[in-house]
Formats: sequence, C-alpha cells, structure tokens
Amino acid sequence: DSIEVKMPLFEEFNQSSCDACAQATPNLDSVFYHSRNIGNAVRYHVSWPGQDFMNQETNTPFVNSRVSFYGVTGVPDAKLDGSIDIYPGSMRTSDIATEAALGSPFKIDLSATYNTSTNKYSVTANVKSFGTVASGLKAQVVLTVDTMTYTQNQSTESIPQYVFPQVAEDMMPSSSGTTLTAFTPEQTQTVNV
Repeated sequence: DSIEVKMPLFEEFNQSSCDACAQATPNLDSVFYHSRNIGNAVRYHVSWPGQDFMNQETNTPFVNSRVSFYGVTGVPDAKLDGSIDIYPGSMRTSDIATEAALGSPFKIDLSATYNTSTNKYSVTANVKSFGTVASGLKAQVVLTVDTMTYTQNQSTESIPQYVFPQVAEDMMPSSSGTTLTAFTPEQTQTVNV
C-alpha cells in the first residue's frame, strides 16, 4: 500500500591494476556525483588481474564471497540493485534515476557511531516493511571509505591509478549478512551490527 523513496545500490567489482577499470572510473565518478542524493555505491577490489593492496585486506573477509555470490569472472563488472548487469563504462545517471523512480516497499532508518577507544563502528538499521514479506531476506551492511588516495601509483598496468572512491572496507557482521524473519505490513525489524 505504500512505496518509499528508493536508494538504488550500485556494486562495482574492480582492481587497482586494471586498465579497463581505470578507463571506466571517470564515467562512474561523474554518474555517482550527479546521483549522490538518490543512490549509493560500493566498489569491491578483487585479486586480479594484477596487484591490489586494498584487496589484500578485504578479499578473505568478504570480497571473495561477493565475487562468488554474483559469479563475477572479470573486471570491471557491476550490478545495479543486485540483479541488473551493467558495464561500468556505460553506466548513466539515468540508470540510477530509473531505479530510484520505482520506489521500495521498505523504509530503512540507519544510524552509525564510531568508538575511538575500541576503534569499532556500530550500526543500527530499522527496516520497516509496508507489505507482507516472507522470511529469508538478507540485510547487508557495508562500510565504505569515501575516498582512498595514495601518493604512489597503485597500478602495475599502463594507466596510473591513485584515487579510489567508495572502497568497501568491511561487511557487518560478515558477508553472510543478517537473515530477516517474515514481515507483516507496517512491521519493523532492527539489525544491530
């Protein structure tokens, strides 16, 4: 009965030593800048075709499982809202706007804090459904870094790469996410990670 404003999610799989990824990045940066108020982006760094120091930290905890989940076999690759295959170099702001216009049967209120003593983030997400939904949906919480900037080139290929926006840093509590129970209309479930 109700449709909430939808914030589409764009998930890119890339690598710091990937010329095709570097060629797609200016387009994606422009799309994300122009759709920053209506969409979200997560960029996962994979272990091929060359070296990637970000991947060395994130591959085992969660990137490899996302690669397996989506069946990614090459980079750059991407998913819009988890199901739409889209090549990052051809992504357009209108793609995000079209998905946002569809609306969502869920409303998610999110709050996050960082504890400087323990160096840990805490996130609370209140997920409200406006309809009946069967159990089994997964709530995925991804912590990203706005922008990682290196003083030295990170690529072993021909196009130098220094700046990496929306880098996935962690998935909480893990890459398995949090399984939600069945929803009834107007019901809210809380995820704490």
